[in-house]
Amino acid sequence: MSVLKKISIKDQVYDLIKGRILDQTYQLGEKINMLELAKELEISNSPVREALSILESEGLVTFTPHAGPRVVEIDQSLFNEVQDTAKILLVGSYEQCIKKNLIPDLITLMRDFIAQQKNLSKEHSIESDYRFAQIAIEFDVSLIKILRNTTLERLYAAFFNLLFLVVLYDHQNYDVDRDENILEHEQILRAIQEGNHDDVKKYIELHFSRSIG
Repeated sequence: MSVLKKISIKDQVYDLIKGRILDQTYQLGEKINMLELAKELEISNSPVREALSILESEGLVTFTPHAGPRVVEIDQSLFNEVQDTAKILLVGSYEQCIKKNLIPDLITLMRDFIAQQKNLSKEHSIESDYRFAQIAIEFDVSLIKILRNTTLERLYAAFFNLLFLVVLYDHQNYDVDRDENILEHEQILRAIQEGNHDDVKKYIELHFSRSIG
């Protein structure tokens, strides 16, 4: 007989707040009122506080003394940290893909994400920004996911949310050229197809070397 896992109230609140941050119901820098949220959900403050503590550890929320929790604000320092982390994860994962002979499967996966990006490249709306950013990240982290390394996936899971927030912010505020983004992905894919390891690393480095502001 199967045993169903009960989802704790804390986990449900965590999913709710995280969802509101990622879909921008809660804007960057916006204060999250714990009392109002607890009242809205008809629960005590404890699971709300616990959920926010997890989100703080994942970088999506900050706590300010005497002001309480806020959605993270993105500046150049955070932007650089996220990009540097992505480079480390993706280059290391690429090396593992070679060792595990996963390159053919990786190529197929990356081609599919590029095709999806091209289908969205001429659409211009908040919804298409959101979806394009999602697919762009799926292309990038396909290097990680294809390894099916549960330990690595746990490490990157929290980072994925912050990466998405940063990429979405970049797309919405700094007029990211979608065709250029696709071209960068095609350069990475072509280098992988050609087995040019130095170029793969070079293009990953270039892909995550943007500035904001």
